[in-house]
Amino acid sequence: MLIRNKSNILVVRASYKKAYPIVESLRKAGYSVVVGIDSSRVELRFSLFPNKLAPIVNPYVSERLYVTSVLSSVKKYGVDIIIPVGFIDFLLLSKYKDVLEKYAVVPVEDYEKVRALSDKWYVKSLAESVGVNYPKTIFLKGSIEKSSVMAFMDNVGFPLVIKGLGDNSTPRFVSDFDTLLGELNVRVKDGVLLQEFIPGVGAGYFALSYEGEPIVEFMHKRILEASPLGGASVKASFNFDPCLLSLGRRTVRRVGWTGIIMVEFKKHSETGDYYLMEVNPKFWGSLELAYRAVSYTHLTLPTN
Repeated sequence: MLIRNKSNILVVRASYKKAYPIVESLRKAGYSVVVGIDSSRVELRFSLFPNKLAPIVNPYVSERLYVTSVLSSVKKYGVDIIIPVGFIDFLLLSKYKDVLEKYAVVPVEDYEKVRALSDKWYVKSLAESVGVNYPKTIFLKGSIEKSSVMAFMDNVGFPLVIKGLGDNSTPRFVSDFDTLLGELNVRVKDGVLLQEFIPGVGAGYFALSYEGEPIVEFMHKRILEASPLGGASVKASFNFDPCLLSLGRRTVRRVGWTGIIMVEFKKHSETGDYYLMEVNPKFWGSLELAYRAVSYTHLTLPTN
């Protein structure tokens, strides 16, 4: 598809705070930006950066109507490129990429690769193939084998982490057997991971890559997390670490990834070893940190 010198770009969706640095950077680079919104409470509605606002159906309400609304906006505004923001946007745009790319470029990986990387049980085997530490983990689905759970608990000890398989894994930290069984009973039907708790600080490697070779990279470490046990980042800082850089690059190269990717690690507070926690085929929550840091300091990472 022929792309014009000054392309029209559709950003979907602006329901995330990380949409703001995407839109700002595109406008400053000279692009015309159409911002997809699915709510009247989106802050970007009041920004000077979007050229136009386009109504997009919430994908969690209707997958079909979401894709239809994206396609309608592409045709209406003469969009050349569609930039997804959240995981569900990456997932669905990749799923319907063949249809959408008849009208605009969709810079996302193949659907099966996006879906695989979002599966945290798959990430365990990925870590093993790359030679990266991964928390001791067992997978339970359908029913609870108490003997297996007891053996795992005796081997690993409390606290333990219970999480789902997908992007919205909803991790829960448990510190006693009764709470553990109660949580498993609620979640085991759909499949759940029971995982060793790694004490330490969260750290992330982020990249835009092409066929496994990084083009742009960034790293951060978490200063404050949503919970003392871990979770979403509340405050983070730039963090250049050669070991983290190497592990991140090895992971990206192993999957031969093209596009945006986030590789999340945890640095053990006692041993200093990095553990791979998850791989997210999407933009990361602290994207604005990378955008501001690079804009102000022109950071350059080694190429080796």
